[in-house]
Amino acid sequence: DMGDVSASLNLLKNMNPRTIEVIRLEADVAWRSQRWKDASDALRDLVMTSAISQTEDLTNEQGKTLLNYAISLNLSNNRIELANLRKRYLESMNPTPYGEMFEVITRPRQDAFLADRDKMMGVIGEIEIFQDFLDSYRATEK
Repeated sequence: DMGDVSASLNLLKNMNPRTIEVIRLEADVAWRSQRWKDASDALRDLVMTSAISQTEDLTNEQGKTLLNYAISLNLSNNRIELANLRKRYLESMNPTPYGEMFEVITRPRQDAFLADRDKMMGVIGEIEIFQDFLDSYRATEK
């Protein structure tokens, strides 16, 4: 229920310290609830906290994080930050397995063939946002 999601997100946003794991969990809750503005806020915090370089080679996890951030910005209609993200990371993303999707998702709207919401939602269905985190979390719960 949406009240539970709001309460969960509020709790996570106010946790102290706000570790990378807490921010990832916040992004995951927002993502799964399709609360794109909340997801993009958490993913922005994750990008900043993780200190993802604009010039060095990206890890697979960093590439996934940047792609998910781009998707959440696109779906929350934050075109300005999406353009800024593209400018900062397109070159670094190109050699990654997510480079082509990142390029398409961050294209200016008039050029994007992926502009409609249904196609974007299809892309989201194929992406596991924090699979590694969730797998390790589940493993510790056993």
